[in-house]
Amino acid sequence: MFILRARVVAPLTAPPIKDGAVALDGPLIVDWGPVRRIVSQYGPANEINLTDCLLLPGFINAHTHLELSYLKDRITYHHDFIEWIDTVRRSRCETFPPGLSDEVYKQVMS
Repeated sequence: MFILRARVVAPLTAPPIKDGAVALDGPLIVDWGPVRRIVSQYGPANEINLTDCLLLPGFINAHTHLELSYLKDRITYHHDFIEWIDTVRRSRCETFPPGLSDEVYKQVMS
């Protein structure tokens, strides 16, 4: 069990909490609320103070770019993001024209 403390905790289902904390048991969120309540309930032993951070418990960025999987090992990154992303965009447009149906995409990818 450990506690993440932040200047503001912004849960998805409640208003932001100034000087808030999130109690974690491994990867699971056990509780969240004002830091005083969380520390008194779960103990201060493993508290991590994130100082001036905004903590968003439960916020997960689960998006993916599966449509770019076919470019793996075909485009090399040379420490220039703009050049790299332009190459990715060009390659994607050359390979898969706009309006490509799911059926055709599945055939091309298999």
